[in-house]
Amino acid sequence: MNEDDRSGIVLCGVCKNVISTLPVIRAAFEELMAKAGVPCWGVFYENNSDDGTDAELLKWAAEMPDQIKVRCERFTKEEELSRCVARTFDNQPCRMERIAYARNQLLKMLVGELRSPNPSSSGDVPVPTVPVGGAGGKAPRYVIMIDMDNPVPFPVGQVLRCIARDPDGFDALICNGLNSMGYMYDTYAYRDAQFPFGPEIMREAFWSGHHQYYVQTAVHGRTLFHNQQMKHNPALLPYIPIASGFNGMCIFRWEAIMGVRYSAVPTAEMNAEYKSLNCIPDNAKTHLNGASVGMYLFPKDSNNNSNNNSNNNIFYFHNSGYNFPIVCEHVPFFAGMRARNYRRIYLCTDLVWNWI
Repeated sequence: MNEDDRSGIVLCGVCKNVISTLPVIRAAFEELMAKAGVPCWGVFYENNSDDGTDAELLKWAAEMPDQIKVRCERFTKEEELSRCVARTFDNQPCRMERIAYARNQLLKMLVGELRSPNPSSSGDVPVPTVPVGGAGGKAPRYVIMIDMDNPVPFPVGQVLRCIARDPDGFDALICNGLNSMGYMYDTYAYRDAQFPFGPEIMREAFWSGHHQYYVQTAVHGRTLFHNQQMKHNPALLPYIPIASGFNGMCIFRWEAIMGVRYSAVPTAEMNAEYKSLNCIPDNAKTHLNGASVGMYLFPKDSNNNSNNNSNNNIFYFHNSGYNFPIVCEHVPFFAGMRARNYRRIYLCTDLVWNWI
């Protein structure tokens, strides 16, 4: 890749207790630096590890202060509960809200919004006070966000090939992350025209083995069909338009994610998209044995007068063991991107990362 038309790549992720996979990530990052031909940075956010992950990350940052930025924090259960609107029935903080918080801290690190360490931070390495790339410098062009708990190295060569092949033709490329059976790894984050909803609408039916198998086999078949079409049309790119996904890795264009934030509860942007689908049943049973099983999160949706289209009155269900309508944090994030007119979001069929 020509450095004149590139301004860098950021590898980033959030983590907890990933001491066993950090050497794999470090080796892959060093490979990325060696092969990319452009400046590369690593930005990582960690909290509440008890296996030495924080110390290892801080050591890495101290050894490569110009390339690696790290923030490590520690919170009590009470602090985490105070940030969560949802909790389990045994009063544990919502896992998805904790992840959304961590991802938002990571986004703040990218743009230099975190000015000073948290008082409970265990880190001695300063939090960056300038954006990645330096004050007054060019912002990185691409952000590669990864899950950090995969023992299989992320595919550096495939990532660089995807960027070089179509540098300006996407806003987000979601990897084709596969489980040990060769099917999609992350169904929770996945949404498309055929499968637009998660448990916030489908309730526990979303988690049924039947539905999960249906989604995985449908996406697998669609991927195989698309790859077959590419053999007959060399100009066709390995892109399948989708609404949301992650599968452990996504390549974002920097400007496409600026100002967007993660949320583990439905947002106004996501709600607007759901309303536009006009396919959510309006006969939701809102109570069971006298107890509410969800809520209208947006006030206008609870006004069921005759002048409103009842299909637009969305009742979100408590789900996944929480006392609040929870959603995978990636779904509102991509809805936020589309609301800002960054709509080129694709499952990239040849960007394969295996999970074991």
